[in-house]
Amino acid sequence: MRHKAGGPYLGPRLWSLVQRACPPDSATARGELMADIWQLPGHTEMEHSAAALLPLELPTDSSEGYVANWTVATDVCRTPRIQGLHGGFVAPKAMNVTRKLFPLFSTSKISASNEILIPSFSSFNSSNATSPLPWKEKEPKLHWRGPASGGANSELNWRRLQRHRFVSMLNATHVEVAEGMLHAGNETTVGTGYAGNFRLLPSNAYHLASQKGAKMAEWVSGWADAGFTDLRCDESGEDGTCSYTNEFFSVKKAASDGEEKYKYAAVLDSDAGDDGGELVQRLEEGRVVLRASVYKQWHDSRLIPWLHFVPMDNTFVDVYGVMEYFLGADVPGNEKSSEHGHDEQAQRIAEAGQQWAKKALRKDDALVYLYRLLLEYARVVDVKRHTMGWVGDNV
Repeated sequence: MRHKAGGPYLGPRLWSLVQRACPPDSATARGELMADIWQLPGHTEMEHSAAALLPLELPTDSSEGYVANWTVATDVCRTPRIQGLHGGFVAPKAMNVTRKLFPLFSTSKISASNEILIPSFSSFNSSNATSPLPWKEKEPKLHWRGPASGGANSELNWRRLQRHRFVSMLNATHVEVAEGMLHAGNETTVGTGYAGNFRLLPSNAYHLASQKGAKMAEWVSGWADAGFTDLRCDESGEDGTCSYTNEFFSVKKAASDGEEKYKYAAVLDSDAGDDGGELVQRLEEGRVVLRASVYKQWHDSRLIPWLHFVPMDNTFVDVYGVMEYFLGADVPGNEKSSEHGHDEQAQRIAEAGQQWAKKALRKDDALVYLYRLLLEYARVVDVKRHTMGWVGDNV
């Protein structure tokens, strides 16, 4: 069963296939299939709306809300709610599915599937850029630009997509609305942002100094710089806009190559429906990489979370805590603020990730990995594999 970009996916709900692939006693296998997610507005159960699926408390299997185990954080068999909060499950743009034993080669896979991982093809065509700016000259900001991708964006489902959630969370206007909703609305809408696609935890479970005194929006505006380069959707305009998201987002200019691209201290790496080749490039740029994903890639065993990159929950509920730790809760122009960050730890992660990428994630490393993989695959499928490499007793 194959689905290509450009048309609606008409096969069985992808999550129903994920459930069957997970261990029988896992949360996903035992959980419900939220089939009404794909129904027209008004036909979706309230508890399955995007806002209702957003966390109200710290993520499970975390350490005080932060990712403690990257393998667990990316395991879809542990997080049944992700079926309604990730474009790869809600509205995949392209997908190959088989229920038969058949070799599939892929640049990424979810924890419940068994594709044979190969390096991203884009990594072979990219240049290994080195940041021209030393750490101390970088702006202490989280910068991100990209298209509104990550799933087939429609009026029905865009609030469930990762990228839209992230850009909303880094928009001061959206955050200001969320602050106002902390003390209003019901359990479904409490703390939700302007677009209704993210939530501030009502209990301030991360103990954020920036969430006290209604100053969070001002604090976010001091370090956040995220935006879409186009709002591609089912009803896209000629200028890259979208009729049903224009109210919430605007199109921003893409960052140019060179010094402008590398002058920011932090960058996001998340799922976008592409081949996943941007992570290595971002590590090479010498910036702190904040990574949230449900996919596994060929190099995952070579990277150590919290040493080479900052792992995050797929709902981004921990992004404010991460940024407050690194940058502090100082509000620009507020002399009374005294919550300082940990810039030296951010620098350490950025430099460790850059150095390791240039040592273990080079194009040569990817080629060697691919070559050894193909050699092993050739051995496995050979009818004479039981005798290949066999040496008799020479004693």
